[in-house]
Amino acid sequence: MSCMEIFDWNSFWINIYAGFIYFILGILFSIWLIPRFTVRLIKRRNKGYLNRKTASILRELCEFLTCSQFRDKELNQEHIAIYFGKKGTKNYAFVGLCPMNVFSPITNPKIKIVINDYFKKLDPEKAFQELTQEYSRLKLFRKEIETILSAHSLYLDDKLALKISDLCSDIRGQEIKFSINYEYQDLLEKTQNKRTGVFGIGELFDIYGKILYLIRDLITLKNFEYTIDKEQPSC
Repeated sequence: MSCMEIFDWNSFWINIYAGFIYFILGILFSIWLIPRFTVRLIKRRNKGYLNRKTASILRELCEFLTCSQFRDKELNQEHIAIYFGKKGTKNYAFVGLCPMNVFSPITNPKIKIVINDYFKKLDPEKAFQELTQEYSRLKLFRKEIETILSAHSLYLDDKLALKISDLCSDIRGQEIKFSINYEYQDLLEKTQNKRTGVFGIGELFDIYGKILYLIRDLITLKNFEYTIDKEQPSC
């Protein structure tokens, strides 16, 4: 009997095909599993670091609102004291004060009214000056947030990073739109006319609203605690 008659070619090719299939499946499984497992391991090991970076962002958000000139007795009748960690543990620490109750249904519409009324009482030239200062403050605020986000994005949750990034993008977009006022200012100087209006007041509504919503989302995360008080903090 020859070697060709003894050798089982059917079994040979079945083993080749099966090995090839398992090889492909192993590659696909590794591509899916290894990055997923690695990211999960990194997040687990850096959980404490993530919480500290989130607290830093929260602190910047609260400080921006606290130092805002848009204040009102009803709007600021309550503030939220924010803490990191659990009471009685060594990691428990004060994060910051939010000068508004972000959980109140009146806060978002009220801040729009306060902003509108603030500029409504000003003449166009004064309103332009005040709005310019506010957008300069927003620019500094955005850069602080972006610094934290860019330096520590690997330690932030994807959804959280996206929300923060969206806020920064919106602020940057409004900064670009606000630059129209500077072109208008040059035109006024050339024609020796007086300013009759200012662009960018309404756009502040959305920015402040998103800041309020972001604070609410962050302080309800698992490792943060908060208390709502009646005292009014000042910058």
